[in-house]
Amino acid sequence: MKVLLTISLLLLFFGVIMVPFTLYYSNSVVYEKSFHLFVGEKSGYTISFGGSPGDLAKIKGYSTYPVLVLQENPPYAGDYLGELKGNFSKTFYVMPFRELLIEGGNYPSNVTAEILVYNTDFSQTGYTISGVLIGLGLVLLAYNRALSKQESVKRGQRKKRK
Repeated sequence: MKVLLTISLLLLFFGVIMVPFTLYYSNSVVYEKSFHLFVGEKSGYTISFGGSPGDLAKIKGYSTYPVLVLQENPPYAGDYLGELKGNFSKTFYVMPFRELLIEGGNYPSNVTAEILVYNTDFSQTGYTISGVLIGLGLVLLAYNRALSKQESVKRGQRKKRK
């Protein structure tokens, strides 16, 4: 009985500890890249960045004139992130190719930007493991309580017989 109680409390402890660990680890920046470009009219630049597919990425910066930003994903179509001008910030999920295409518009533009990639790919695994540990710990705790009640009822019956 004490062993079952200890196991259930350990599972609950590790499950609860796993939640803030996952929250911290999945919100940490795993890749950062800053750049400054002069994009001519109707021209483009490709920017490579790190991270793994499924991570959350954010591009933020400043552009003097509108520029088109696409996330490349050959052989399929890319992900259109928008026409960005002035102070901009755009969030997207990283695709396997990990490249951004920045195309100039009708006017030359200076673009200063930063790409941040967060480790959100781990959050699915971490929260799932945490949920399983907490669930299993609660089930074992309930089972331990049921066993202890059953044992106390048996003790009460033994006392009545004597």
